[in-house]
Amino acid sequence: MNQFSATVAEEIFASYPEWRSRAREESAQDGSTYLYIEFPAPDAANTTHGLEINTDNEEVTVSFDFYHSHFDHWKVQESGFEHQAALLFVQALLSESVAVASWWQGDQWCGSCQLAAGEEPELTVAQEFNRIRVRSWQGGRNEDRDA
Repeated sequence: MNQFSATVAEEIFASYPEWRSRAREESAQDGSTYLYIEFPAPDAANTTHGLEINTDNEEVTVSFDFYHSHFDHWKVQESGFEHQAALLFVQALLSESVAVASWWQGDQWCGSCQLAAGEEPELTVAQEFNRIRVRSWQGGRNEDRDA
């Protein structure tokens, strides 16, 4: 694993040591290797994809259901750059402070965003859609609605 991935792995396991059993090394197209961690979501989340964390391309990518986001760091490295910390996003997701929304046209995914508690999904897609799907880790914020 490259140095970036090894450093992020140490940081993740310092926060979540039980996640070691979910971690594996994956190979990129260029032959380099990176960290990949995958968790199925609880049944109540009713998601297609659980929580996934990877360090491909020397960035931390966190995915849940049909949403993903890229981060420069796992932990906050400098004051004022909290938005770059994947750890904060994962903690918010697991505590249901953050949910994810996705827009659909029939069975076709059109885009997605994250939602803080109390927020409504803001339109972030230019395509036509006829359905909005909201999912949270424990399912407490789940919603399916016609657009």
